[in-house]
Amino acid sequence: MSTQSELLSNLETLAEGLIRDRTEEDATTLVSLRKKRYSDMTSEEKILINSSMKGGYNATDLNRVAIFCNTFAEFSASLDYIIPSYTPIRTNWSENESITRVDLNSYIDAIKKIQNKWSFGGRFDIPESIVNGLTVSQANAIEEMLYKAYKNAKSILLNMPFSGLVYSGLLWDDFASERE
Repeated sequence: MSTQSELLSNLETLAEGLIRDRTEEDATTLVSLRKKRYSDMTSEEKILINSSMKGGYNATDLNRVAIFCNTFAEFSASLDYIIPSYTPIRTNWSENESITRVDLNSYIDAIKKIQNKWSFGGRFDIPESIVNGLTVSQANAIEEMLYKAYKNAKSILLNMPFSGLVYSGLLWDDFASERE
């Protein structure tokens, strides 16, 4: 088990790797490149298709987000701010496998649990399911929400020594539920 500072350090690195700025142009470029035979591509196009292009949402993206989510859930627990019913997501997706509906549903379920616990009222275009794919805005929203959840958690951790639990936000859910 990692220490809180190790988890935070890992999260900082993972958070910087989240892709929050995909564009329709990225997606269009990727689609057009996938229609070409590799041997017909220019050297620039080959470099693009072989890199992690921002236009798609594939196994690389699933793994990046899953590793972030699992690390974030562990970090959250280290703050005694446990994400209810969080189940770690697979982190070994591969481009050559057939991804099941159950896998995708558990993936989006974990993301929604983090959103419900850490977004503090911010709403993002997180889809109910990703079985039929994602729009560019939904793909960006998933990773933007995770990035903001990380920033919220980091802020709370850094402010805890100065403000105590109530004012740092960790007990806000309990306080708010008592007032309802």
